Amino acid sequence: MASRTAQFPVLYTSLWKQHPEWPHSVPLAMMEAVEGNCKRNHSQSVERLAQRGGMSYNEILWAVMGCAWNEIRGTTTEEAAKAVMQMVDEWNEKGASHE
Repeated sequence: MASRTAQFPVLYTSLWKQHPEWPHSVPLAMMEAVEGNCKRNHSQSVERLAQRGGMSYNEILWAVMGCAWNEIRGTTTEEAAKAVMQMVDEWNEKGASHE
């Protein structure tokens, strides 16, 4: 299991220039918690995906929600980034309450 500070990278998007508040990574432990979904969608472990640069906001959203990559259509990068930021906040709050 990853340390609380270990991070999983978000794939580069040119929208970071417009949205500097968007995270460039998410907690690795959050992604390890949904490793089965990552394997289903990408046929790779979370560790391997991290080595290859991570996943997009949309892919992270789909994995955490337990959806296959083709089950959610029409989600913009902006919508996915906002949802991922909310998920990270909730993950961090949950973790802080258990320390």
